[in-house]
Amino acid sequence: QTPNYYFPVEPHIRLPFFQFLPLGLRAALAVIIKGKSFRNYAKVKSAVAGVNLLTRAELEKLFPDGKIEEEKLMGLVKSFMVHNL
Repeated sequence: QTPNYYFPVEPHIRLPFFQFLPLGLRAALAVIIKGKSFRNYAKVKSAVAGVNLLTRAELEKLFPDGKIEEEKLMGLVKSFMVHNL
């Protein structure tokens, strides 16, 4: 199971449209939200850069023979689940 890149709320930070922001801004917001010191900025930036939300198309490329199911929240696709057949 993986979160949907296009779901409006990023599941790790829980901010709307966070995943669409530039990396530097995402890292700065994560520092502030998590209550970290800006001395930890490099570590937080590395952690934020390591989060890779996937689109359905990317998931289909990774698992070409898998069956993809959608988990929805209020009519929007929140995440994908892949099952092997």
